[in-house]
Amino acid sequence: MSLFDELQREKKFSGPLIQKFQQEYGDIFFRSLEFLQNKGTKIKKTTFKPSNLEVWSIEGKSGNYLVYPGIYCQCHNFVIDIIYRKRKFTYCKHLFAQKLAKCVDQYQNEEKKDSEYLNWMKKLQK
Repeated sequence: MSLFDELQREKKFSGPLIQKFQQEYGDIFFRSLEFLQNKGTKIKKTTFKPSNLEVWSIEGKSGNYLVYPGIYCQCHNFVIDIIYRKRKFTYCKHLFAQKLAKCVDQYQNEEKKDSEYLNWMKKLQK
């Protein structure tokens, strides 16, 4: 069982689980936790209807970041380390935060119509 599976089962960060995450992932774990504060208000899952397209975004210090879980984040660290330097896939703090937030259900849910998708993407890019 992975640490994420264990976290999803427990739905909370116990002392031993925090210790395991720190040992396995180091500093990225703690840098990601800042996004989960205040019940995950900086992490949003937007579902567009009727297509059921799910798009995640994370509010960072210098703007909002589009996140495709486990695949891509539009932050500079991800683009430089993974795309340009071609490092083996690692998590940026946004991708890691999204995965943690989903495990403990600490994110904001919103629904929009499919017709609102393009305008939503434009606003996210500002």
